[in-house]
Amino acid sequence: MIESLEVPENVMQRIIEHKTRSDESPIEVITRLLDYYDEDEEIDEETNQRIIKGLEDVDAGRYRPLRDIAKEMGI
Repeated sequence: MIESLEVPENVMQRIIEHKTRSDESPIEVITRLLDYYDEDEEIDEETNQRIIKGLEDVDAGRYRPLRDIAKEMGI
């Protein structure tokens, strides 16, 4: 199905800002972003378990603020 639509300037500017290559067309940008945010993709079980453990660690106070880590690294 082919459908034409008018893209508001502010939306087109956002599309342009998301280009990863200078020759990437607006439809390529939109397709890439839709593929990235495809809700059908599921997190594998290992990743899910790591996320749950990370949340449990935060809830238990087992974490270090990013600013402390950055300070140690001299950033």
